Amino acid sequence: MIDKIKIGGIIYNVENVERLQGSELEALDGKICFAKSTITLNTSLNDQTRLQTLFHKILHGIFMQSGHVQTEDVVDSTAYGILQVLRDNHAIMDAVMELNKGMEAVK
Repeated sequence: MIDKIKIGGIIYNVENVERLQGSELEALDGKICFAKSTITLNTSLNDQTRLQTLFHKILHGIFMQSGHVQTEDVVDSTAYGILQVLRDNHAIMDAVMELNKGMEAVK
């Protein structure tokens, strides 16, 4: 899995932890911290669930930066939808990579 992702003009560190808890001590799959520019993912998730959770947190970042805070239902269903489209249509990633030729990427 990746260790950094750029959302808008901000580079977020992607961290993996064994146990992730919210402020109410509830178990979390993932968390985005805008103040620290971090996305934290729970390592107890399987790979596909962790990837969907990463997309979910990326969408929170996109919506927050654009000033359009969305409900969890909208973010979650959109994350599932994007992940499914990418998994079902490999050629779309080739097209994105073609557009990015010559552009600097986050390392």
